[in-house]
Amino acid sequence: MPKKNPKHKERNSSQDKLTSIHTKKDKITPKSITCNVKGCNNESIHSLSITEWENAISASGLELELNKKIRKFQVCKDHYKILKNVKKKEDKLIVRKSDFYFKAQKPSKLQGF
Repeated sequence: MPKKNPKHKERNSSQDKLTSIHTKKDKITPKSITCNVKGCNNESIHSLSITEWENAISASGLELELNKKIRKFQVCKDHYKILKNVKKKEDKLIVRKSDFYFKAQKPSKLQGF
C-alpha cells in the first residue's frame, strides 16, 4: 500500500457535497443588480458585451446608463427580448462573403459525356 500524503485532509462526504454544490451559481446575478436601461429598475438577468450588441442598442432606440470604462451591461428579461429580436433581424440582412461566394457559383446541370 502506498503511503498517504500528510498534506491531504480527510473528508466527510456528506458535508463536502453540500458546500461544493453552490459555488458558481450563487455568483451569477445577485438581486441587487438592476437593468442598465434608463428608466428601468427591474432585476437584470443577462450580462451582455457592449461591443457585440452596440448596433442592436442603437437600432432599438434604448438608452443605457453606463460609465465609459464598462465593457458589459446588464439587461432585464423584457429589454433582452427587444435587443435579441433587433440583432436577429440585423444578422439576416448581413450577407457573409462565404455565403455569397457559394450562392454565386452554383454549377448548372452537368452535361453527360
